[in-house]
Amino acid sequence: MRSRWIQMRLRGSRKVPLHEQPEFVIKDMLFVLDWISTSGPDFFGQLQSG
Repeated sequence: MRSRWIQMRLRGSRKVPLHEQPEFVIKDMLFVLDWISTSGPDFFGQLQSG
């Protein structure tokens, strides 16, 4: 999941102006990576129960 999320951010950064790309890539990165570490392992289980 981490790798896929980072790839999506990198690919998505191509759509923003060059000077905004670094901020776009790192925005919320620590929050998302922390969430993936804590909640990611049960991600599909959470989808099924919701």
